[in-house]
Amino acid sequence: MARFTPSFICSDELLSQKPTYSTNEWGKQEYYIKNVTTSTHNHFLQSASFPPPGGTYTVTTELSVSVSISVGIDLTVVEAALGVDLGTKFTISASYTASIPETEPRVYVQLYARFRNYKFEVWEDDLFFDDYICDGEVSIPYDYYFISYKASDVVYLNLPEQNY
Repeated sequence: MARFTPSFICSDELLSQKPTYSTNEWGKQEYYIKNVTTSTHNHFLQSASFPPPGGTYTVTTELSVSVSISVGIDLTVVEAALGVDLGTKFTISASYTASIPETEPRVYVQLYARFRNYKFEVWEDDLFFDDYICDGEVSIPYDYYFISYKASDVVYLNLPEQNY
């Protein structure tokens, strides 16, 4: 009976070569989204202040959707999974009139935007086992609001000095 003995050829040239990786396994990359969680956050945009008798704060600004994904995924996959349009711009064009009595030194007006956040996982659909690729996050502006307060409403804190 003949016996087969495998032999391996190993040269310095082969050992010095760096491995190459292909982005395609069996056909094209097919990504999908799962484990989506949602939350909201408020973000300060601008402020103004007025002496008595007050004034009108007018603002026009445009906010965009923020997308953070560390892999080249077709954004239509993300849009379909989240049910949102990532190309939408949110325009704020508003005025706020603040009036204060002469006894107050100032009135302050602040503008905030509300964002809806989506956090999710990106997975690759493989033939046998799906691969986790990375986390992703999308923040979409959807609303805004003003806050106004008088100078007498401001609380000043006496913080101890820090030695760094």
